[in-house]
Amino acid sequence: MFFFKSNSVSWRDIKDADIVIDVREPYEFQPFHHKGAKNIPIGQISKYKTDKKVFVTCQSGMRSRMAVRILKKNGVDAVNIKGGMLKYYTRG
Repeated sequence: MFFFKSNSVSWRDIKDADIVIDVREPYEFQPFHHKGAKNIPIGQISKYKTDKKVFVTCQSGMRSRMAVRILKKNGVDAVNIKGGMLKYYTRG
């Protein structure tokens, strides 16, 4: 398996104009998510292409770290959001 170092940022570092991708399943995303986040489940993330920097979240940070590795392998500038949506509640 190919590994990349996954840089992480906190929710405080996220700006309104940033692209946020939420890799949770739709049933997890629907009730609560970051305003403006795109829902692309982890199973579909390898198809995502962009030339812009993206910030990736999930429930706790585990799936988003995996998604960042996949995106980086595919040439996308991706950064993990530490703690996922659990941290979003506290804006940590």
